[in-house]
Amino acid sequence: MKMRTLKGTSFLCTMAFAAATVLPSVALAEQVSLRSQDGSVNINGDLVSFEDNFYLVSTALGELRLSAERVSCVGEACPTFAEVTPDVTFAGSGTVGNGVMPLLLEGYAGFLDGESTFVATGRANETVASLVGDSGFGEDIGTFLVGSTSSSDAFRALQRKDAEIGMTTRRIRPAEARTLATAGAGDMTSSGQEHIVAIDSIVVITHPENPVKSIGLDDLADIYTGRKTNWSQLGGPDLPIELSSVRKTPAHVTFSLIASLALPHGFSLARWLLSITTKWPAWCRAILDPSDTPVSPFSAAPKR
Repeated sequence: MKMRTLKGTSFLCTMAFAAATVLPSVALAEQVSLRSQDGSVNINGDLVSFEDNFYLVSTALGELRLSAERVSCVGEACPTFAEVTPDVTFAGSGTVGNGVMPLLLEGYAGFLDGESTFVATGRANETVASLVGDSGFGEDIGTFLVGSTSSSDAFRALQRKDAEIGMTTRRIRPAEARTLATAGAGDMTSSGQEHIVAIDSIVVITHPENPVKSIGLDDLADIYTGRKTNWSQLGGPDLPIELSSVRKTPAHVTFSLIASLALPHGFSLARWLLSITTKWPAWCRAILDPSDTPVSPFSAAPKR
């Protein structure tokens, strides 16, 4: 995972960008809609409470608790937010923004003998971190807005100067680097502007009762190019191999990694594979379906 910065921008420079923190007044027991930015979540129900950056809504399925970092609230009963101006804005990968940045900012606060607090902004995929010195009793260290969407958004935000730091799970593409260089952002491939903050791996997940315990890279390439379509071809049961974790867009990092397995063999990914999408986590599908073979970042896979 990588982070990129605009050339010549200090870590605590001021930027006129509207964010928000939560005000205590919330109208309860009224209808609201909670929606994610990508449209995969759209829940209607009565707002029961809003505490610790989580919405609690009463629906026909019972009470549901959703993070304000992942959804936006629509309706008169939604919490009221106040505008603030962050010192630094991060934009880009949701994997980095949701999974890594909270830990980095918390660690940065601890390094400075400070304390960090995180609040939602009222917009999906955004959080604001406030760092205060002297264990939370001193002066303000800084306010940081983290927008977690996609790696491609990191480079677009840097180009528009909407963010000082971009977050990405992939390397910058030559065209993106040229565009930013032309915009005066400097050399995004240099060690002074590209910083690796974490390393993750891609793992293949199978059902606990699947007797196939080892799959080689050549076998994996055969599976994802459609040359092997049944578990019996790998010494397993006579079941079709189901693939459901590669997103349709080549910009997705998992797609790129799986495609790289096929290229040395002179094949491209099976056409039918590209049209399959799912909203279930990869590890969840492997438990539910013995024939499924999802791939997932190691950080998102269940640990034994």
